[in-house]
Amino acid sequence: MKHCGLCQGLFNGSESLIDHLAQMHSESPSTCGISTCPRIKNSRSLLRHLNTSSAHLSSQFKCRCGYTNGRKDKFREHCMKNRCVGALTYRCSCAASYLSSTQRDLFLAHLDQCGKRKRGRPRTHTLEYAEVDKR
Repeated sequence: MKHCGLCQGLFNGSESLIDHLAQMHSESPSTCGISTCPRIKNSRSLLRHLNTSSAHLSSQFKCRCGYTNGRKDKFREHCMKNRCVGALTYRCSCAASYLSSTQRDLFLAHLDQCGKRKRGRPRTHTLEYAEVDKR
């Protein structure tokens, strides 16, 4: 769930919130509505901000040391640089968790595959070829 920082409305996802901001709050297109968040350049940047900023996330990546981040790439960087210790578990945004430090490599392998999609722009249609009767 995402909420509008200007009118406190609740929305199912980032795209719904962006549509709401454009329709209802068009006088401030470069903001998500939360005063502590930075000004946004364009709708693509706004979508990324809504999907990765800790102010807008209900689920984040969490490390054993307590470090959290909404961006998988920055979180993975943290895990690779630091051999963190702590009583917490490694936790992915999909809710998968790994308890011990010996499972760190398993967790990093999970991170690499979690939510991975095919590279490139998704196709909007499929081509169907009809067989041509050659007589």
